[in-house]
Amino acid sequence: MTSIIRILLSGLLLVSMSSHAEIIERQYEGFKVWVDCELRGHIMYDYTIGKDTANLKRKSNFRIDKEVPARCQQKSSSTYRINGKSVFDRGHSASYNHLETSKLAASQSDYMTNIWPQHRVLNRGAMYQSEVIAECYREIEPLRIIGGPVTSIPPVNSDYFVSHGIHTPGAFWKILIRNNRAIAWVMPNTSEATKNKLDDYIVSVRYLEKLIGMQLPVPEHIKDLKPHQSWYIPKGCDLS
Repeated sequence: MTSIIRILLSGLLLVSMSSHAEIIERQYEGFKVWVDCELRGHIMYDYTIGKDTANLKRKSNFRIDKEVPARCQQKSSSTYRINGKSVFDRGHSASYNHLETSKLAASQSDYMTNIWPQHRVLNRGAMYQSEVIAECYREIEPLRIIGGPVTSIPPVNSDYFVSHGIHTPGAFWKILIRNNRAIAWVMPNTSEATKNKLDDYIVSVRYLEKLIGMQLPVPEHIKDLKPHQSWYIPKGCDLS
């Protein structure tokens, strides 16, 4: 019989269905990830951002984190390809653009411990739109961003098991928290996840907690609320 263990992660209660889970907490400059060695990837990321005070030129430098055991992370930092082709990007969890106030943090966001295969449409569509919303609201007040893959949903494929040692997550969850407000999404890792579909993926925090087996740092009285639409983009929002 599978036993249940509970791991307290910086105020978040993660419920794991495996008594043999080996989870490594990795603190980077400005963000944190929790890596599941069996999955060879993070199961959660967490960071808080304030006003954007920088505009670094993007320099991709995907690489393995030498401080994390090789058995606990992806085997390669190369692109996700099969026979030279792929529709999956190296998708960031903690966003490079959100971390560019620190050169070190922006650089560390390219560690493969912060990367999962994201369908090109998701990465450049619904997921990107959620990042845009965060980018705008960080200018109003500090914004906490938590997310990760939905491990209870079957993987999309195992195309990169040989090259990278991982299965492609079937979906990703994400929550934005500011003051006394929160919005959560569960986004499928497929070609359906366009920018215009983001509102379709809104869920209540309560639903999300049950799905991922984790208690999230959101006031109880708003956990059952499910917004009808994603937070609107304020006029004049600077996305640079």
